[in-house]
Amino acid sequence: MCGSGNKYKDCCSIKNTKQLLFLTEIIEKLKKIKFATGTTKIPKPEWEKMLELSSNRLKCLFPNCSCDTVDCHLIPKNVLRDSYKLFCKTYQPNDDTSKWDFYESTVKSALTEDVFCKPHDNDIFLEVEQLEIDPSNEKHQFLLAFKVIAFALRHVQVLIGIDFASALERMGELIKNSVPGNHHYPDISDLHIQYIRYTVTHDIFQEVMEAYDKEDWGFFLYFHKKVSYSGHYKYAA
Repeated sequence: MCGSGNKYKDCCSIKNTKQLLFLTEIIEKLKKIKFATGTTKIPKPEWEKMLELSSNRLKCLFPNCSCDTVDCHLIPKNVLRDSYKLFCKTYQPNDDTSKWDFYESTVKSALTEDVFCKPHDNDIFLEVEQLEIDPSNEKHQFLLAFKVIAFALRHVQVLIGIDFASALERMGELIKNSVPGNHHYPDISDLHIQYIRYTVTHDIFQEVMEAYDKEDWGFFLYFHKKVSYSGHYKYAA
């Protein structure tokens, strides 16, 4: 549930339990903000720090690679720089109104995620990092779709890490304020949608990795996935 993709016995928490409690300091700060202002909204600096801390726990997404990640661009940086020079606009929610709109961002930071280590990012996507991408090239099509799937999985990992760490903090608060001798169990029912997103996206990523190893560049022409779920589920790639 921490988003590492490992079984609990192989998880990072075995080596360092604090890995699962990486939000303690920020949550304490948010409690003070709530007490002072009455708002439950997470300010942008704190939210960005939560994303950063959750992302920093995760290593390169390439199977069996334990190297640190680098900022990977969803849209090649060379393409963005050629079109927009130093600045471009990204579609994101407004901090105050939560309304989605286009806002200015630097090309260096636009649409980035810590997904792969530098060697794997270069080895896999070098062909589509050029200014000239051939839309009729089956391999180029595959690599661009592969990148979207990888970014989607890493984003879900980061979010589920935040949600689970928050649930553990709530559990700790409950135990601290409870009557001695009472037994408590963490309520993670609100994580079920995130967990479904994670398992589905992780399964898709594994299939895409197998297609990459086989050089099956036409994989997405016949790929489909059935999801047994009765609620609302949004997924785009």
